Amino acid sequence: MVYNWDATQFVVERDGNDEVVVIKGEDDDTPATVVSAGETGVAIKYIHFHNSAGDVSSAVYLVADPSMGPDDVLTREVVGLGNGADLGCIGWLCFTKTRQANSAFYRWFAQTIVVPFVLKNRVIYQNVNEDGSPMRAFVTCDGEEAQIKVFQETAMLKLFKDALIDFGKTPASCSAICQSSDVSDFFKGMKKLLRGVNNDNWKNAPLTKKLTIEFRSQGGISALNQRKLVDGIVKISFCMQKILTKSIVRRGYQRCGQDAPIGLDDDGKPTMSKFLAQMSLCSHNISKKVMETLIQQFPRMVQIFRERGTVTEAEMDELGIPNFNHLDSDKKPKDQRSLHKQRAVIMNMEDCISKYKNYRLLREQERARKAQSAVDKATKKRTRGAVASTDHKTVSSVKKKAATASRKKRARVQVEDSTASEEEFDVSADKDDMFIEDEPFYKRFITSEFTI
Repeated sequence: MVYNWDATQFVVERDGNDEVVVIKGEDDDTPATVVSAGETGVAIKYIHFHNSAGDVSSAVYLVADPSMGPDDVLTREVVGLGNGADLGCIGWLCFTKTRQANSAFYRWFAQTIVVPFVLKNRVIYQNVNEDGSPMRAFVTCDGEEAQIKVFQETAMLKLFKDALIDFGKTPASCSAICQSSDVSDFFKGMKKLLRGVNNDNWKNAPLTKKLTIEFRSQGGISALNQRKLVDGIVKISFCMQKILTKSIVRRGYQRCGQDAPIGLDDDGKPTMSKFLAQMSLCSHNISKKVMETLIQQFPRMVQIFRERGTVTEAEMDELGIPNFNHLDSDKKPKDQRSLHKQRAVIMNMEDCISKYKNYRLLREQERARKAQSAVDKATKKRTRGAVASTDHKTVSSVKKKAATASRKKRARVQVEDSTASEEEFDVSADKDDMFIEDEPFYKRFITSEFTI
């Protein structure tokens, strides 16, 4: 059986009179925006996990609490928050620092939601092979890097291995046409239904009370936003129970070709008419000749994919399958990029595990090289600055020494000039006897000239 999960987001706010809850659909990479009343809408992420039989797992709602640590996750089981109407139907209210979740959340999601849901379905539908051994399950997601790095951890790989789960992803940038969650009418129908619910039928006092109690312990969410979020989740749950049916879930698998009746005949071989219906979802104009090539090479690609978990670019070229993504600016072949940028792969097969480890190693080495290069440049810059500073100091020192020597020389010359003047004065005194030391001038004058 095939399984898939994807997330969608809703922005919740209340109108100016604080009476009506307004919910707008929002893409994951779009920030929350101001919608009305001058207030910023708060976001709720809903994770949708289901199988090709139309069954859906427990509802999972994720809300951001900025006061939490980047690696923290809080999960709370809430009775009555589930997608069904049966007694005790549960849902999960989860909190992380940001609405993009973190590694701790995805570990919890795999252990608490994915694996138990797969094991339960295997028992209910008696998914066994002819020899009585359990059938393997194929679980897919859109392959964000945040998810891939978690599911490549040793503990997660063992978890999927023990549960006989092959974990795959859609081709890069193709989830809108290759992923059952996206091609299904569920997400679009939900958002349309939410916009049309303007009465009070959605209100649910018991569920509101339970959620209010759970939110009170989240100190990083204001009281106003807590009320918005509680009412928003209650309204989403109300609409979910109206639109979420097995048929709408199964239709997604049929449209993307993961459900056999779309692309295979009764003997398990691809048929032209059904294959054309499946490939019509592609955004590129594929000629009939290429379609025939794809159908002809389909069995070979299935064999390669089962053996190794991926079909490389070289094998695509060898089989005559063209690359239509001419707008791709990255010239590196997809199978040499990070897994989340590659074509469809089974991420827990040995070939992909080894490839991912090598990619991570090369990326760490490249980061280390760039970091060392930055350090070397900074050191070189500091060294140049130090040399320039030393040269400046040396020049300054020489100038100071020269100035000091010049001052000393001038002082010495002045002293010598002063000494010379004094010596000249003494010599003239010696030559002329009329001046006697320590004797008044007038006495010397009278004595020498007028004494008889």
